[in-house]
This record gives sequence, C-alpha cells and structure tokens, in this order.
Amino acid sequence: MDKTLDRIYYIRKSKVHSMNDKFDQELVIVKRLISVDPKNYENHYSWARVRRDQDEDSYAGLKFRELAILNPRDHRAFNNLGICFANQGRYDNAIIVYNKAMEITTNVELLNNMAITFTKMGDYEQASEYYAKALALRPSDEYLHNCIGYLHFLQGKYKAAIAKLEDAISYEPGYCLPYFNKALVLFCQNGLEDESKEVFRKGVLTLSGRKQQKLQRLRSNIRLYSSELSGITRELESSGVTLDRKNQLENLKKGFEYILDLLEKETKEVE
Repeated sequence: MDKTLDRIYYIRKSKVHSMNDKFDQELVIVKRLISVDPKNYENHYSWARVRRDQDEDSYAGLKFRELAILNPRDHRAFNNLGICFANQGRYDNAIIVYNKAMEITTNVELLNNMAITFTKMGDYEQASEYYAKALALRPSDEYLHNCIGYLHFLQGKYKAAIAKLEDAISYEPGYCLPYFNKALVLFCQNGLEDESKEVFRKGVLTLSGRKQQKLQRLRSNIRLYSSELSGITRELESSGVTLDRKNQLENLKKGFEYILDLLEKETKEVE
C-alpha cells in the first residue's frame, strides 16, 4: 500500500474509533500511524491526545510538553498540557500553560479551561470572568451554559443554576450532563428525590448508541462526580472552614452521593 494512502486510511479509522470512545483501539491505530511516518508531528500529537482520553495524564503530559518544545506556536499542545496538569490537581501549572497558549491565540476552549481550573481552585470570581469572555464568543454553547450553571450551583445560587442548566438543555436536548446537574441541584435545593429522578432519567435517555458506548459515558460521569465529591470531602476535612460553609459542603456532599448512587445503579442495569 502506498505510504500516503496508508496514512489516510488509518487517520479515517482512528477518527471512527475516537467518535465511538474506543480509545484502546484508537491507540493501536495511532501507533500504526507513527510506524508509517515516525517524524510526523500530528501523529505524535494524536498519540498524546489518545493517552489523555484514556486518563493517562502523566504519559500524555510528558508528550505534550515535548510537542510544545518542538512547536512553541502550537496552542493545542499548551492547552492539552494544561488539561493534564488540571486533571492531576496541579492547578497553578495549568494556569501557567493556559496563559502561554493564550499568548498564541484566544479561543472558547482555552477560556473555558481557564474557568474550569479557577473553579477547581475555588476562585469563583475569576472563573465567572473567564466564562463571561467565552460566552461572549459563543453565546449559544450548551457546554458553557452547563458549566456556568454548575458554577452557580457550587456558589449556592440554585435558582440561577437551574436557569443556566435549562438554557444548556434548550440549546442541546441530547446533552446528558445538564440533566444530571439539574437533578443534583434540585436534590440539594429541596431534597425532591422524585423530581430529581425524573430529570435524571431524561439525561439517561440522551445516552444513545450501543451498550459499550452507554457504559463508557456513564463511567465517565461517575469519574467526574467522584472527583468532585473528593474535592468537597477534602475541603470539609480541612481546617478553617466556617460553619456556614461547612453546612453548605455537607449539603453538596449528600447531593454528589445521591447522583453517584443513581449513576452506579444505572451502570449496573446497562451491564
């Protein structure tokens, strides 16, 4: 097979696996691409991206660091390195490399990633500023509305949170996370389990596709909420937490435990 045609064939195959969240199979294809053309920058970028998708942030981070040195004008390498740092809890490092990326370009993804990182750091004011900048560039983005709704939720602004999550759902009814987050908010706001479960079920119905795809998406959400619950638990156990904040954290903790229980039960049913 001609080398160029060989590469095009495997790139197409890699994209199919990526769209179906089949990261192990995608990695096999990417390794094949590297063997076909070992000096191709994009092949190595694809390898790092797949490892990041597999939650292998340490391996992916090392490769993105190498790519950033090879091509210091590639904002994607800095952006992905920032994501790897943030996933490892190295938020200060993430902010530094996101800023390096923004010296090259400013786009919605970078602004959103900055906002998410500041949210993780508990700097809700900075997070709000970056979300506002991102929303100005893409006002109908369901992902941004979901993130802003979640930020309001963490601040205890339940009414504002529900409004933003409903905006996200209206822009993209097939996006599961705003439903799950709305169920979480409703539970924390009023303890309304029946209403929360109804909204949660609507989110589950958006998980179309084959059994394996549904399981991967459910497990991805379990990892997401488990990580959030761990952060809440750490803050609860830290010293200097005010009584009002402690009460708020206890309520959030119950909410995350509730959503995780629903997700885990749903996962078992799908299995």
